Amino acid sequence: MKTFEDLVFTDHPFHERAQQAILWFDNGYGVSVLLGARFYSNGSDTYEVAIMYDDQLTYPLDADVVGYLPAYEVTDYMDKVQRLPVKEYVYPGSDVQQ
Repeated sequence: MKTFEDLVFTDHPFHERAQQAILWFDNGYGVSVLLGARFYSNGSDTYEVAIMYDDQLTYPLDADVVGYLPAYEVTDYMDKVQRLPVKEYVYPGSDVQQ
């Protein structure tokens, strides 16, 4: 299982004094973890976490992103995301799933 320790933070591409880590899992889901006062973060040791699928935000666990999580809760949330089932994809115009 991937944990908070697997996240690699880099400077956020649009916000100064903010950092972001994106990590993808084997089930096709990923997390975007943000650190910075412009987000649901205190800017020092709590984080905002969003779930992604197919490079889009998605909300299979909550109605929105979750915020103000300490590192150990980020790991707990990452565990929940990694346990989500792989999505079945139906190609438009066919009944073929992949």
